[in-house]
Amino acid sequence: MATSMAASISAAIRAVETRDAWGMSAPNASTITDTVGYSLSESGSDLGDHVYHESYSIANAAEQVVDLAGTLTDKWGNTITFTKVNLIMISSDVALTIGGGTGGAGAADAFAAAATTLFAADDDMVNIVAGGWFIIAAPGAAGYVPVAGTADVLCISNDSGGTAEVDVIIMGLATEAP
Repeated sequence: MATSMAASISAAIRAVETRDAWGMSAPNASTITDTVGYSLSESGSDLGDHVYHESYSIANAAEQVVDLAGTLTDKWGNTITFTKVNLIMISSDVALTIGGGTGGAGAADAFAAAATTLFAADDDMVNIVAGGWFIIAAPGAAGYVPVAGTADVLCISNDSGGTAEVDVIIMGLATEAP
């Protein structure tokens, strides 16, 4: 079944600093960045045709293994295998570690060690603080390339002391099977 997708992702930062002027009117300094835009469509260099979105509850001292090749299902119940990943967003209410495989269940198939994968080595990781987000985008035709069976697993580890509520969104090019 053919799937089409269009997405628009943007980010902007606006900050206003105010200093105490020792009883006088306070001077302000503003910083406004241009909006950084990124689009995915089913044609052109930003080729992408699938979105995976799932919410997980991860117990303390446990991990959620997200296998990008053959175990994820889309909103229609089709099994999807990502052949290219253009965007990963992970958010959580507690502190987490995201890795290609930190020695846990996914270490053997970590999304790592190839020039087009996310992590440079199996034990590389990113820490997310409580309430934080991890977002990475790989625009263009190359994206990040999962390799089934050898470099296709993200491990989300929870050592916060409580249960983590986690949202995962992955966008990219994928094949599907009913």
